[in-house]
Amino acid sequence: MRLPLRLALLLLTLSTYLHAQQADFNVSLVGQLDYPLDCSDIWGYVDETGVEYAIMGVLDGTAVISLADPTNPTEVLFVPGATSIWRDMKTFGDYAYITTDEGSDGLLVIDLSPLPTGTPTFTFWNDPLTINGITDVLTHAHNLYIDEQGIAYISGANLNQGGVLLLNVDTPDGLPVLVGVGPAEYSHDSYARGDTLYSSDINVGYFSVIDVTNKANPVLLATKTTSFDFTHNAWLSDDGTTLFTTDERPNAWVDAYDISDLTDIQRIDRYRPAATVGLGVVPHNVHVLDDYLVISHYSDGLKIVDANRPTNLVEVGSYDTHTTFNGGFHGAWGAYPFLPSGRILVSDIEAGLFVLEPTYQRAAYLEGTVTDAATGLPLTGAAISIVDPSGSFSADELSDDLGDYATGTPNTGALQVMYTQPGYADQVVTVVMLAGQVVEQNVALQPLGTLNVDAQAVRAEDLEGIATASIYLRSEDFSYEQDADASGTFGLLGVTQGIYDVYIGAWGFETQAFEGAVLDADYEPIVAQLGELRYADPFAVDLGWSVSGTAATGQWELAVPVETTFQGSTVNPAADVPDDIGPRAYITGNAMPGAGPGANDVDGGTTILTSPTFDLTDFSEPVVRYSLYFYNAGGNTTPNDYLRVELTNGAQTVLLEEVTQSGSDWRPESSIDLTGLLDFNNQMQLIFTTEDVNDGHLVEAGVDNVLILDSDTTTVSLLPTAGQSIYLMASPNPVEELLTIDYRLAQPDPTARLQVYDLAGRMLYQENLPQLEGQVRLPTFWVAGTYIVELRSRSGARSIKVVKR
Repeated sequence: MRLPLRLALLLLTLSTYLHAQQADFNVSLVGQLDYPLDCSDIWGYVDETGVEYAIMGVLDGTAVISLADPTNPTEVLFVPGATSIWRDMKTFGDYAYITTDEGSDGLLVIDLSPLPTGTPTFTFWNDPLTINGITDVLTHAHNLYIDEQGIAYISGANLNQGGVLLLNVDTPDGLPVLVGVGPAEYSHDSYARGDTLYSSDINVGYFSVIDVTNKANPVLLATKTTSFDFTHNAWLSDDGTTLFTTDERPNAWVDAYDISDLTDIQRIDRYRPAATVGLGVVPHNVHVLDDYLVISHYSDGLKIVDANRPTNLVEVGSYDTHTTFNGGFHGAWGAYPFLPSGRILVSDIEAGLFVLEPTYQRAAYLEGTVTDAATGLPLTGAAISIVDPSGSFSADELSDDLGDYATGTPNTGALQVMYTQPGYADQVVTVVMLAGQVVEQNVALQPLGTLNVDAQAVRAEDLEGIATASIYLRSEDFSYEQDADASGTFGLLGVTQGIYDVYIGAWGFETQAFEGAVLDADYEPIVAQLGELRYADPFAVDLGWSVSGTAATGQWELAVPVETTFQGSTVNPAADVPDDIGPRAYITGNAMPGAGPGANDVDGGTTILTSPTFDLTDFSEPVVRYSLYFYNAGGNTTPNDYLRVELTNGAQTVLLEEVTQSGSDWRPESSIDLTGLLDFNNQMQLIFTTEDVNDGHLVEAGVDNVLILDSDTTTVSLLPTAGQSIYLMASPNPVEELLTIDYRLAQPDPTARLQVYDLAGRMLYQENLPQLEGQVRLPTFWVAGTYIVELRSRSGARSIKVVKR
């Protein structure tokens, strides 16, 4: 049992490492032209001599940029216009058409035919249009698309309630003629081919499929809601059977839909960059070229995805145009891949024009089924990860309801594939991957056993059981909690075997940590001897705080924080206070991984966290210490919310602190002298209250490391001590030559040892650790790759991953 558990820990540790795939691959920079103002969308044009051009929206106008020398892009025309962060452009013949979503420019029409020797001319077209009996002029629009027939589909205009306008631009002078209108429902973007229009209806969260055979009378054929209910744009596959869509939301997917049967549209796959999941990265626009998706992915830059097998989308190219930002509406706005040279034009909001050279390559595909080895039944949600020997690229996939999975990689050769599922022993398989070929790999995972875990909390001074104690067990996949019985005993039933961090504590006593405890058939019952400590709570275990309030969402909860972001700032904390006991804190409305900032923040009222009662009658100079987190932003009004800390004796309540200043990190520890603030008794309580005063603001708060002590007593630390935890660190990591291991045991143990294993579980090195703490230097005699270094002792184990270059 020891080896599978060790291997499981290795793979679980490595799974987070795999996300660090390289930012730029299969794409190189050719040229770049900076603009001092924000840029928006981009399109391309080729003159009669073969010179290529970029047409790019800028905050104050439209730029035409020559790529006669692609290493030195040169602006040849700038047309000033209304100030707007939204400009979109398309071409038909020798004319470019530009929409602006603010001001009253109408439709900008640029005659590009004088290029390369002459200067293009332009006009702002806004002829009166009569729609449903109402005559008005086009002043602004969000977007447009022009099909092969010369029909311009205008989306999000001030006419037709933002529904699509159909304009014929295949005219002698290039000026539009109205030929029809689509449904009077706001359209954010359009794509058309043949006699079918695909409208991205962002406000209602779906795309519409519309028959435009009769331009004067379009007919709605179907709608389909996309995965994040915020359909931003859509583009059709080369064979016309798959529609790819983006949702302009943090952590959203690029979806693939089989539209061959409009009565039964099915999503067949979806893609998002594995390296930045949960960081608030937003996909923007997707285009299709030769069954490759070319995606402008905001702060992630350009992404190229192999869609040759639309049921198995695989990233095969990447270039980050602006590495300053991670999440939010920054970076790559548009990506144009249709130039004859094959170069891709990217408009970066902050950094201007990028001319990029892609190397398109087909992925190596891996597909199969994951089942339960004991029952043969399919496993849903099993994680499949591919990593090459250098760890430079990863692909992550989950099996579906039938246990099926489809993933891939741009890398080839013998690659390791890891299969993991909570409650099952992990499996590593070596697969030979070839570009453009499918490897079928079926895997049966062995279920892990369960056991009943016994533990006890006793008073350190007399070894009497503590009836008010609580226990919290946490592994990578599972957690268990329980209150003690009258004798301070815990009996947790059906605990999945594995390596756990175990925390035991009680109000009025210290909290102890047993980190890296191996819970298998050979485990020994855990006994925590807790010293009296009035009063401390690092929130490692549930010591009986209560939650109340009127907020509809975002109530206080004891949890391991999951980070959310808003415009590049952290909204919900990414972790609890560093270096305290355990990973938990009380936070408001913890979100699911990958959720947006408003998914579970405080909305519509107050949330109140109240401590258990404590007795200050024998304290001479009581002091309270705690750490706070508070974030407040967003909404349509100035944020005016708060986090208040109060102290009550049941009859009187006093304000200790009020926080209104927003921040994206834990604040420095507060330390407040309670002397003279109110009468002390045995019914004292701390109260932490936060409120969304005006519903709509982002409000998140946190509390950690609460400590109440008498100032004339010895200072108490809530940090783990040598008697509470095992410590293990390797440096440098990755390592090239000499590896240094720093360690600390929970208690002296002559059987403690340090071991090194490879991915196959073979032990390569072992050394006894006779001292309580110390340092070991190991020569890196292993070949390049990934290894596990493990410290084992009677009181538990600790393992870390080491990469050898």
